Order: sequence, then C-alpha cells, then structure tokens
Amino acid sequence: MLRAILPVLATLLLISTPLDAAMPKALRQQLARGEVVTHYYKTPAGLGTGWAMAIVNAPPEQVFAVIADVERYHEFFKRVVQSRIVARQLGSYDFYYKIDLPWPLSDLSCTTRNVHEIDRKKRRFKRSWTLLNGTFSHNQGYWLVQAYPDNKTLLTYSVLLRPKLSLPQSILNYVSKVALPRSVKAVRKRVGDLQKTRVNSKSSTKAP
Repeated sequence: MLRAILPVLATLLLISTPLDAAMPKALRQQLARGEVVTHYYKTPAGLGTGWAMAIVNAPPEQVFAVIADVERYHEFFKRVVQSRIVARQLGSYDFYYKIDLPWPLSDLSCTTRNVHEIDRKKRRFKRSWTLLNGTFSHNQGYWLVQAYPDNKTLLTYSVLLRPKLSLPQSILNYVSKVALPRSVKAVRKRVGDLQKTRVNSKSSTKAP
C-alpha cells in the first residue's frame, strides 16, 4: 500500500506543471466533489502516519495565512486548548500546543520546531515541524499549500506521530484516521469564515 501511495504524493510535491494535469483522474474527481482524500499506512515502529488532501475555495495566500497563524489554532482546531510561540530563531520558531483528550486519557502537549518555506512566485507555501519535547515520542509533519486552477488551493496535511500514552495500535490508527481529515476540514472552514467576515466588513463599510 505504501508503495502505491508515495509516488502520487511525491509527484504532487515536486511537479512544476499544473497540479490538476499531474493528478490521476480519480483523485481529481474526488477533490472536485469537495472530498478530503486521505491515505494511511503502517510503519515498522507502529507510528500513526498518513496524509490528507483537499481543495480550498480561496487563494493559497489566504490559506497559508491561516496555517501560519499558529497562535490562533486553539480558536478552530478541535480539542486544542493552548497554542503559542515560545521562542524564535533565525528562520524558525518553537511552537507549544496542548490537546484536551477525553477522560480517562491524559492530555497531550508538546513543543515543535517549525520552519516556513515560501515561494511567492509559484504560490507554494509549506510549514513543517519536528518534535523538541512533550508527551509524544514522535511528532513531525507538514502543511503544504499550493496554487490550484481557478484561484483555489490544494491543501495537503501529512503527519508522523505517536504519543507516549500506552495505546493499542488500533486506537492510534483510529485517532489518526479521524484527526487527519478533521484538521483539513477545520482549516477549510476557518478560511471560509474569514472570507465571510471580510465580505461583511466591506458591506458594512459601503452602507450609507
């Protein structure tokens, strides 16, 4: 399964041709229907890993503005109760967040080292991170924002993680399968809400 998935994702990460032209037809059709396309695969270490992809009806600059605004993640990501930048370095920053898990599970929290890669000419933006410390043994991944036809965005979320909690692999797999598409949907909704706010603001400004 992993062998079948990785070439598709690798192609979408590296291509310079229009994204829709490089995609398999079935994938283009799923995305056009507004679906969040997800793939999961197992690793030898038993990590929860996979990626989710969807189209956002907004320019990539607006989408990445939401991705980059990490200190507001607690406002729209489910169960994220704290989110703040705790340190800055040249070219990177350290981001702390806390996740409120339902009883009887303990909450999760961690600090990650984050880097932004920005290509404004190609309208391609990426936020990637690696784990520094916290209640995860592994936590690394990225958000990738790419220009899509009709001034839309192809949004990809990929993560490789495992909490230090003693959880059966079946539960970890379930959590990953729920969290991946839910996170993408949360960003898409946040972008849409901000668009509506801007439209309403303009309308009220023009009103006599």
